Amino acid sequence: FTYVISSNGGNVGSSTQFSLNNIFSGQGESSLFPTIVPEDKTFYVGELNDENINEKLLENIKASDTEDGDISDLVTVDHTRLNPNAVGDYQVTYKVVNSSGHTTEKTATIHIIEKVDAAPVTVRYVDEDGKDIVSPEEINGKIGDEYKTEAKEFTGYILKTTPENASGILSDQPQTVVYEYTGQLIFESAPSQIEFGNHTLSSKTEKYSIESYQDNLMVRDYRSIGSNWIMSAQLTQDFTGVNSGRLLGSTLSYFDAQGNKKDITAEGKTKIVDHTTDNHDEVNLSEKWTDKSEGLALEVPAGKALVDQYQAVVEWNLEDGVPNR
Repeated sequence: FTYVISSNGGNVGSSTQFSLNNIFSGQGESSLFPTIVPEDKTFYVGELNDENINEKLLENIKASDTEDGDISDLVTVDHTRLNPNAVGDYQVTYKVVNSSGHTTEKTATIHIIEKVDAAPVTVRYVDEDGKDIVSPEEINGKIGDEYKTEAKEFTGYILKTTPENASGILSDQPQTVVYEYTGQLIFESAPSQIEFGNHTLSSKTEKYSIESYQDNLMVRDYRSIGSNWIMSAQLTQDFTGVNSGRLLGSTLSYFDAQGNKKDITAEGKTKIVDHTTDNHDEVNLSEKWTDKSEGLALEVPAGKALVDQYQAVVEWNLEDGVPNR
């Protein structure tokens, strides 16, 4: 309290006592009491909890004193009348004490409002052509809710980039999260065994086609449409008799879909297929082998074959190619 005394000719005429608290402090002009600048705030139902309520209510609340300067970190808040889980307007009291022990209190209104539905977040997983690898997913919730997305693993694809907005806050504006993937060229399978059949010895040159095989020669390209790949073949062991150890002296060839003949030797790789990708489906290069319209064929010169079983080893090579323009 401060006393104001009126004098009359040196004699005490009257005195009045009153509190200066909050009278001058609003303008920051008091030399006795600190100044608090309160702020009304708005929160969603359930946004405040025991762990964050003090921090959020004190955010941006400023206090100063003519002697102590900035004393915002000394401000406390009384929120005992606030129910953060019910819609309504609540009064909270901010309080600060300066170094001389004088106290200032200010009230503010805290508005607790109901959350409204947020615009959806669409999550996409796309290939190099910008096409969806799987159907897009949608995240829904209330405005102010947090969302979090994660990358996924897909056969034939490697994650290229993780979007900056992989996690965030739902709002009234639609959002799209895009995970980009780089496609891979996959050699899915190759024949483990190819049979040219059992044949009677002949006195003339004979050509034998495939009669059966185990496992397909299969390729799948997950890369961008228009990518190119090449399949080649090479003999790593020529046809040799199992019992005699004698070379057959035969010629192994590959006939493509256009009927072109390409000899497969031990001298190097022979390109048998040059393919440009127009979709991401499996490509079965052996699909028509048993139809004898394309595939491997074995030519045995007259008089070269003995009664024996002949075996050879073929190595298949899949390589990235240069797209045809």
